[in-house]
Amino acid sequence: MSDRPKNFVPGEAPDCMACPIGLTFFAVREVRPEVMEHLMKAGMELFLAFKAFTDGAVDRMDRRSPLERIEID
Repeated sequence: MSDRPKNFVPGEAPDCMACPIGLTFFAVREVRPEVMEHLMKAGMELFLAFKAFTDGAVDRMDRRSPLERIEID
């Protein structure tokens, strides 16, 4: 048998309030679709900025390194 209460609602249990994933689901459950779309676009832009930053760091490191970089397709 499960120890889970019969009226368990994901995202509302006390355990879910201590978990970052549960808190995220609880916070976005009532959000309008336009807000979610905006947040997804902002998240993608943040990811692309981080990728550009790390790619630049790799390029700078490649110029100073005596090692040869081999591209794998």
